[in-house]
Amino acid sequence: MFDEKILLAPSLRIGHQWLDGVSLGGGTPVNVIVSTLTGLVIRIAEPRRAATGATVMNAMRGEYLIGSLFRELSDEENGYLLSLAPYSGLVSTMYRLIVDLRLAGLEPDDLDATKFESEIKARETKLFLGKWNEKLREELLADFALLLIWATEEIKSCEENALPHLLLPENSNPTWLEEQFLAAWPESRKSSLRIDGSDDDSVQDASSDLSLLRWVNAVDTAPQPLNDDTVQIFRALGERNEVRGVLRRCLAQRIPLDTVELLYTEAGTYLPLIFETAHTVFTSDKGATNDIPVTFAQGVPARYARPARALALLVQWVRNDFPQTIFVQLLQEDLLEFPELSGQKLSTSSMATLVREIFIGFGESRYESVINSKLKELEGRIEDTKNSEDEDGAQIERKRKSMERKHASFCQIKEEVLPFLALSRAVGLGGTTSLEATQEFLNRYAKGNNTFDNYARTSLNERISALHTIIESDQDADHGSMLDWLQDLVQTATIAGVGPRPGCLHVAPMLGGGQSGRANIFIVGLNDNRFPGAGLQDPLLLDHERSAISSRLPTASGSTKQKRNEFTELLAQLRGS
Repeated sequence: MFDEKILLAPSLRIGHQWLDGVSLGGGTPVNVIVSTLTGLVIRIAEPRRAATGATVMNAMRGEYLIGSLFRELSDEENGYLLSLAPYSGLVSTMYRLIVDLRLAGLEPDDLDATKFESEIKARETKLFLGKWNEKLREELLADFALLLIWATEEIKSCEENALPHLLLPENSNPTWLEEQFLAAWPESRKSSLRIDGSDDDSVQDASSDLSLLRWVNAVDTAPQPLNDDTVQIFRALGERNEVRGVLRRCLAQRIPLDTVELLYTEAGTYLPLIFETAHTVFTSDKGATNDIPVTFAQGVPARYARPARALALLVQWVRNDFPQTIFVQLLQEDLLEFPELSGQKLSTSSMATLVREIFIGFGESRYESVINSKLKELEGRIEDTKNSEDEDGAQIERKRKSMERKHASFCQIKEEVLPFLALSRAVGLGGTTSLEATQEFLNRYAKGNNTFDNYARTSLNERISALHTIIESDQDADHGSMLDWLQDLVQTATIAGVGPRPGCLHVAPMLGGGQSGRANIFIVGLNDNRFPGAGLQDPLLLDHERSAISSRLPTASGSTKQKRNEFTELLAQLRGS
């Protein structure tokens, strides 16, 4: 009873929600530690990792390694994949393919060239996998596949009683190497936890329409509906109206928000809409997540925060040769703050008004030259007022003071913009120089005046620091790749992810959500083109190739089936009020 027990969960947050549910149901979990499979594998493999001195590889390091392999192996004339420029989408896709091959326990010699659509594709795939393995050995890196191999060997060499007791949910969908790891765990030291699903033979009848949902994939054998309104289906014209419909029902029916969990099928579409709509409904200020009674399990897009918006525009500004329009946009949207250098500080809105008066167009060098020309023009006009005899003295004095104020303002613009231009130029240089300049921009110039902005700034800085650590010894990374990466960072980063809280509606992804135990569950995005989705195949290695190479490799059709099963399990677990 008092032995250490490890509960494997999809995430630490979900695991703790499970334990909370057990406690609320009258159970008493004793000495139960929540862990993810990744965390457990790293823990078990630690002696082997420490002995070899290897560093655990994360996804960012893996994608960078794939990018470097593309540059190293490039073959513009005779290549299949290697003739292509290593843009971010191609690098990410190749990285996922290598991970799939590695987690299936496949080596280059296991890849039969006759199973591929073309011989050159087979050759390059084997080359990438072989070079990947070489780099791991040369640079003392350990990917998750290698950690699984080490952890499996450690389990086999351990005394049974030295291992904690493993609590394993039966609905886990492990890869082949993960299966080998779990199979090596002694049977006496693990227990399978049954999960509600459509295959539960103990359930023969339905106590409510809600309980009927477990038959969603087996409607022919389902009991008759009870029409008790425990399940309602509604539709809306467009995704935004779906989200509005959920919030409208909650408010109209006076449903307490902390009894509601809102699940979405597609983060890219629904997460921004939920965030924006919640701000519209609950507050007029779009400044911070803590202004609204909504929590987000996976966080909200960082691009809503000022520092991220400023960084996105900065990348566009540098990439497009410093157009005046984007610089004015940065000022107008109040995304920048400049260090006070001298005199009374000029507001960014006033700066935007003045910069619009001059014609810069494009080009970094034109900013200084055009501002200097404007200063000379103003100086000449000020001098002319001293010799003017056509107007009365009071009117001339007013004009002179107005032009002197404008001259002082343009002097301040020059004083503040020139260092900003120099820093922005460094962002486009590439490598660690670009990353260091970006961090200085975030810390010095990107405006942020609330907790949400500070979260975003910290998150962006941490991810940039992680990439800086990876490439600091490689000064050959081109500036284009850094700008692309920075743009992707702004678009994909999420922040402020938290679990359910009192008084707050909780938002979570559908697959992996529904664990809060709340009485009212809403699901948006169940139209057929979003769920289970089209099942798009890997463009580098199609399903028929994967199936022919090895049954261990995942396929798009298998992923679609798994999504359906997980959806059924989610519905079977719902209890309502």
